[in-house]
Amino acid sequence: MWKLLILSSRMLNSGVTELKPRPREKRPWKKARSKEFDLAVLDIFLPDTKGYDLIPRLKEVRPDMWFVTITGYNTRELELTVRQHRVAYFMTKPFEPFALKAVLDHMEKKRNASP
Repeated sequence: MWKLLILSSRMLNSGVTELKPRPREKRPWKKARSKEFDLAVLDIFLPDTKGYDLIPRLKEVRPDMWFVTITGYNTRELELTVRQHRVAYFMTKPFEPFALKAVLDHMEKKRNASP
């Protein structure tokens, strides 16, 4: 099971989270350093920054961390920009909590199959 760090302008109510940080978290890498997170779910458009801009900083703290990005603004250009950060999954809103759980379950299978 994933140990999730969720940074979203609206809290996800998926039932799979262990931590729900404040939406305007200034330094999420501090939380990542203090806990054993292995996957981050990042809203692309946070109030103070773009979620994908946080990925390099989070990778400094947790190099093996996986990333799922979520957005309500789906354009091909945005997806290409986000995918340059090697996110595992690019998810568009709105979505039901079971959809996120299905993505996480699929990713868990991939992670367990990796050498």
